[in-house]
Amino acid sequence: AAGPLTRWMYPELTGTPAGAGLAADLLRILVPTILFLSLAGAISGVLYSFERFTMPAVVSIVVEAEQKSNDFRRGGGEFNFQFPDLPEDHPFRDFFNQFGDQFRGEPGDRGERGQRERAPTRKFMATGSGFAISADGYFVTNNHVVSEADKVTVVFEDGDEKTATVVGTDERTDLAVLKVDGVSDLPFVDFATDDVRVGDWVVAVGNPFGLGGTVTAGIVSARGRDIAGSAYGDFLQIDAAVNTGNSGGPAFNLKGEVVGVNTAIFSPNGGNVGIAFAIPSNVVKQVAGQLIENGSVTRGFLGVGIQDVSRDIADSVGLESPR
Repeated sequence: AAGPLTRWMYPELTGTPAGAGLAADLLRILVPTILFLSLAGAISGVLYSFERFTMPAVVSIVVEAEQKSNDFRRGGGEFNFQFPDLPEDHPFRDFFNQFGDQFRGEPGDRGERGQRERAPTRKFMATGSGFAISADGYFVTNNHVVSEADKVTVVFEDGDEKTATVVGTDERTDLAVLKVDGVSDLPFVDFATDDVRVGDWVVAVGNPFGLGGTVTAGIVSARGRDIAGSAYGDFLQIDAAVNTGNSGGPAFNLKGEVVGVNTAIFSPNGGNVGIAFAIPSNVVKQVAGQLIENGSVTRGFLGVGIQDVSRDIADSVGLESPR
């Protein structure tokens, strides 16, 4: 079959005028190119709108906390060394008889030495992301960002800092709500009302590695993901770049509505590999509402469990096959 170049150079081989073949081929090339450039321009315009209208509602969360160290030094109150059952003539028995009281950690042996050598607690700071859901200062973030916090500071896009209080947390969905007092006109974002579809564009905004407001784009790769280590099993999977510090930040659709809260990543090396997980907006909206109203989440309980129907169970209840 004659290709485009053949028709341009040797029109007599195809039986069509040279001008007609050239015009048709140009249309085949130009139309997809124009459509692609138009789509790229539209997406670029959308991302510019994000910077203007949604970025002010996304904040950095700075947490100050104190981690209690487990004291495993000699004489420490939390170290309880169990002496091996050694024979009377074992060479190590003399050693444990001579120095064992320094390691034993029994209540009578701790005393002043144990108090003096107890390891101090370790203070640390951590960062995450969050976003405003109301003009009067309510913010959503992840539970694991603020669960052990002694002090929570919200850092706005313009660098302004305000102390926040934890209104409530929900460990099951890994969500938390914060409150900043004394504000009434904050920019905020809305939750999406339409169901998100696989293949929809998403824009993740957050504070990766403490760098501040950062925008990345991708698509919804899958829905209904269940990841290990979480009691919640209905995550959105997205391929927008999400890294350490993005936790608690929003994932937007192209309308600027929140479709999810970025929560976790799958990574063999701790960095982004294009697999991130977000809590869907319908869950976030429901949980955040209960936390604001009650400070906790109430769930119904059926008192039943779910399991596969084995062959033995199927035979016992008269089913034809396991399921």
